[in-house]
Amino acid sequence: MKGGKKQNRKMVFERIEKQRGNVMSIPPKEIVIGRGTISFGSEVLSWFGMEEHVEIYIDRELNKVGFKSTKNMVTGFKLQMNKKSGYVGAKAIRDLLPRGNFEGKQEKGFVVITVPEIVDNTKTVKVNQNE
Repeated sequence: MKGGKKQNRKMVFERIEKQRGNVMSIPPKEIVIGRGTISFGSEVLSWFGMEEHVEIYIDRELNKVGFKSTKNMVTGFKLQMNKKSGYVGAKAIRDLLPRGNFEGKQEKGFVVITVPEIVDNTKTVKVNQNE
């Protein structure tokens, strides 16, 4: 209260998401980018199939990030599984992509999300995906 006057404002609450340890429940179609990890909901995992690794691609002009399952452990990040979700430890993305929850969509053999921005300081290899 300022100056002894009551503020006539309705109380507005926001519910905090319940967490178990460091694990939050991830909606089926969502991809969650954290600090050094990327987590995938159950439906996104089903789009990957049974592969054990995930390659990460970026399109800097469109601010899109693509994920593609692979058997290649040299180019792919190891997919770790939980009960209803999975994740990759990807320290390379720590400063490249913004943290947050993004809805995944299937596009041309990739699972794709759109992010607000992609930082330009990460080492990448150019690939032609228009073939």
